[in-house]
Amino acid sequence: MAGVAGRSGSKPKPTALKALAGNPGKRPLPENEPKLPKSDWKAPDYLLGDALAEWGRVVPILNACKVLTDGDLHTVVAYCLCVGEIAELARARKPIRSVTFSQFRSLASELGLTPASRARVQTVGSKEDADAAFFG
Repeated sequence: MAGVAGRSGSKPKPTALKALAGNPGKRPLPENEPKLPKSDWKAPDYLLGDALAEWGRVVPILNACKVLTDGDLHTVVAYCLCVGEIAELARARKPIRSVTFSQFRSLASELGLTPASRARVQTVGSKEDADAAFFG
């Protein structure tokens, strides 16, 4: 069965990531894409324990890479909640459902936090600047 026109196939790569990679496809980048403000968030009060620790670890990294906007808040929160759930279940020696790992992997990839998703992005500027931004 064919998919819906314009909605089938792989998800499009965000324009910001295409630009960072040097626009490898050499296709024109969209000019009318909405521009969201950069993030300036505080951790939500319902993030606790390992989820809050992951927030404190990952948000500065993503902000330094300039990939977060206000539109990404819930994706980052969901990612941190997945990490917290996995850590809690592992600590309690309880089985971790495969759907939880699948959600984790999908969210981490959306945020560019997996080796495969990061390998597709090239930084702009010197390697030292990129390393300093990524590793804080």
